[in-house]
Amino acid sequence: MEYTPINKNGQIYIVVTGGQIKTEEDGLALISACVEHGTNLLMLPAACLSEDFLLLSTRVAGLVLQKLRNYNIKAVAILDAKITSQRFKEFLSESNKGQEFRIYNNFEDAEAWLLGETQLIRTMHNLYLVNIINRKYTFINYLKLCRLVVSTKIRGWFKLHLGYCFSSSSISFANTNGG
Repeated sequence: MEYTPINKNGQIYIVVTGGQIKTEEDGLALISACVEHGTNLLMLPAACLSEDFLLLSTRVAGLVLQKLRNYNIKAVAILDAKITSQRFKEFLSESNKGQEFRIYNNFEDAEAWLLGETQLIRTMHNLYLVNIINRKYTFINYLKLCRLVVSTKIRGWFKLHLGYCFSSSSISFANTNGG
């Protein structure tokens, strides 16, 4: 699997540039690429989706997308509108209702969806991080705020990035407010 990390407005996403997703292991390679570059955003051009991926009876698409969900990877695929399989069209219809995976027929719409929600998440994250440092919120209170304010998907993003967010010694990791 060949890929290229793209940095747009401070957000990094991975674009598959070579090879095709034929097995579940190919999906794991994409997850590794995302982790290697510190992102949870993935773009899949039509050329990287094999016939096995598009043929639902092989279960490749379902297995790969489940792996991506398990690792909180937000993915978008770019496909031609000429897909003939009725079952795959139904799969596309269901996929486009969620927030983890979408399919578009052009790069601009795909990139806008992939980066759009992420910018909101980063803005909220930065706001809370500033509040933690300035008001000396504890780590536990910070997580309580996250649960109250943000959705499960956004909490998944926080989990993915907690390692570098809370390495500062100015943040207390104990609950000193009794809550």
